[in-house]
Amino acid sequence: MPATSFFEAQRERSKVYEMQFGGYLRQRGYYVLPTYDYSGLGDKKAPALHGKNESLVIPDLLAWRDGRAVWFEIKLKEHADFNRVRQHAVTGFSLRHYRHYQRVKAETAAPVYIIFVHLAEQCIKYGELDALPISHIYDGEKMGKHGMVFFRFSDMAELMPLNQLGKAS
Repeated sequence: MPATSFFEAQRERSKVYEMQFGGYLRQRGYYVLPTYDYSGLGDKKAPALHGKNESLVIPDLLAWRDGRAVWFEIKLKEHADFNRVRQHAVTGFSLRHYRHYQRVKAETAAPVYIIFVHLAEQCIKYGELDALPISHIYDGEKMGKHGMVFFRFSDMAELMPLNQLGKAS
């Protein structure tokens, strides 16, 4: 399968979980703005918070409850990876996006939660961006042109078994 086809298929799979998680939040009294619906260029560019001299990639969902805003970024993963050097399982995402989410949190004064949907482990793990247990940061280009940040999988809080997500929404 060509890389763009794989990317497009993965993006479509991810949207299913983003919508289900939005439903999960609504069932818990949140009002949800799915930011993946707004990007300015359709599916060709990630949604962003635009400033005078820069744009920051924003998380997938912005939700409000009781007058408080919270960001949620949903990451779909096939499985956690075992890191041989550190001898533990890790999961992660783009270092560039991690840094953007930190800035979004600072600019909006709203916490950012990362939601990891893991298919092989059949679970959903989560954490607030600045409280996630960082295993290590890779700042090379072999895993994407902007590096990666990895989190220790076993130390992350489990939100629910994966099969409960559809039922929870």
